[in-house]
Amino acid sequence: MGRGYFWMLIKLKEQGYTMKRVLSSVCLVVFIGILLAIFPVCSKLDRGNDPKLPQAAGLLAGGAAQPVEQAAPAGDTSQKWQKMLATDMATLETGDISKSASTVYVVSFHPQGQTRSIDEVDEINITFSEPVAPLKKAEKGEPSLIEIKPAIKGEGYWKSSTTYCFRLDEKLRLSTDYAVRFKGYTAFSGKKLEEKAWTFNTPTITIVRTVPYHNNKWQTLDQKVLVHFSQQVDIERIKNYIIITSDKGEHKFKLRYGTDQERELL
Repeated sequence: MGRGYFWMLIKLKEQGYTMKRVLSSVCLVVFIGILLAIFPVCSKLDRGNDPKLPQAAGLLAGGAAQPVEQAAPAGDTSQKWQKMLATDMATLETGDISKSASTVYVVSFHPQGQTRSIDEVDEINITFSEPVAPLKKAEKGEPSLIEIKPAIKGEGYWKSSTTYCFRLDEKLRLSTDYAVRFKGYTAFSGKKLEEKAWTFNTPTITIVRTVPYHNNKWQTLDQKVLVHFSQQVDIERIKNYIIITSDKGEHKFKLRYGTDQERELL
């Protein structure tokens, strides 16, 4: 075979073929041989006859691969549901799953944290994880199950079998921290509702603008200081929080509400 191959190269050389053209021809022949060897395998896959690649054969034939179904562990869903019910929504602490069926949990309470406006709060409520009170007409004069400090006028009642409300008969005070306590309750099923305490606060007073402004220089000796607050203020209460000082110490001053002309400066 070696002599034959050498003879072929000599004959090609004699006919004017260069070595580069010879090698190119050989590579082309080898490439065609590889294609002819692969074509039967591709045809077999295309027909879906390969038992080792059933999904690949289906895809090559234009079909969709069938998903492999896996059975979920028995009881997995119910355990996750019980774990969620055993989670205190206020503290996000997970309780004992085995006790979730016999315990009533607080789902939500409102308001909490910083309120945006006192006008948006007309009631204080707490909601439980399951019905605890029978639906009946609210009777006036019943002691409220919600206690608020500082005290505010209102009336407590069951808004639904799961939600207890304290309806406000007056507006909340601005810049005030409120402490709320649900006193506890025994449900009609005999389950005990534990006490629940939380806090919330109303918008805090802030200074919007002053005249003269901070570090403003070259003021006259009779300059008045104007302060624009974000809320209405009581002069008798606010004066305890204002101090005017200089290099010579503290200075006495008098407070009064600004006139319409002075308010235009702010």
